Amino acid sequence: MKKILSLFLLLGFSIGGFAQKSMLKNEYTLVVENFPSTVEKWESVPKENNANSLSILTYNLGILRFKVPFKTLDLVPYTRQRLEKLPEILLNSGADVLCLQEVFEEKDKQFLIGNLSKEYPFATYVSRRGLTFGLDDGMMVFSKYPILTSEYHPYKSGVLLEKIAADKGTLQVEVFFQNQSVFFFNNHTTAGGGVHHSESKRADFIRQKQIDQMLDLAKAKQENHLVFICGDFNAGPQSPYTETIKEASKENYQSMIDAGFVDTFPLGCKDKSCDRETWDKESFLNLEGGYFPSSADQKIDHILINKNFVSKISSFQSEVIFYENSLTIEGNKLTPSDHNGVKTTLIFK
Repeated sequence: MKKILSLFLLLGFSIGGFAQKSMLKNEYTLVVENFPSTVEKWESVPKENNANSLSILTYNLGILRFKVPFKTLDLVPYTRQRLEKLPEILLNSGADVLCLQEVFEEKDKQFLIGNLSKEYPFATYVSRRGLTFGLDDGMMVFSKYPILTSEYHPYKSGVLLEKIAADKGTLQVEVFFQNQSVFFFNNHTTAGGGVHHSESKRADFIRQKQIDQMLDLAKAKQENHLVFICGDFNAGPQSPYTETIKEASKENYQSMIDAGFVDTFPLGCKDKSCDRETWDKESFLNLEGGYFPSSADQKIDHILINKNFVSKISSFQSEVIFYENSLTIEGNKLTPSDHNGVKTTLIFK
């Protein structure tokens, strides 16, 4: 997430718009939605739960509004108009599991759930309660297959302003697939919180703490289960094919590889034809937002799996999607979000 919140935070504090006494009160309610009814939901599960493929999408939707007294500001342009188009876009992805970031408001989450429930009868997210100001972590997971359990683990490390403005953590989800449990860890690590540049030493340090906390959770499952680590990490490698896609906080990204996880993208994308950035500095939404104009195009959204399960996969198919200017709003051609999506399909042996 390349968003700067500090200007709006300072504005709010200066005019007394926030009740400071409850800002840092963290109360989490885990929501697991099953549609339609308890009996029908199991009947709606794909009958081929012994399917030999599983497709995952990770996508930062950028549905980010910020409320100040008497006004709601779009920190990513056209949140309402883009949100209205997103159900159709997500349904066309063909993914079995959606790992989404930056859907902060309850009404927006319910809008997506209501419009995706036929294809994705299982969904989970976290609501942050007890606040007069601030946002929850904004993450959601949708699945065609049953969600058995869901846990939220707030990051212990973070930038103070980011902690106040929006919570961050790991959403751990257990999905029932091929008659066994598959674990997903959906993440959105710090971009500096409007105080530090996304690639500064301080941001890298905090981000590493967040990744390490997530890795402790994932490593506890990796020996006996297929594990997916997905999300917007604000860190990624240099592209081997495209010179303009630069590395970002590479050590943060590399730490996940060193911990025994494999990036599925290079396994399923072998040449320049499928290689593309996931954060494009020249996209309309990023140019309008003016976030980190000095940053290069970057690949910071990822789907990783545990290395010890790679031998059970026959092939990978990976691609960056939703990078085209498919929407026209007020005469402006733009992408559905300020990030592009990453989709990986695993074909099992």
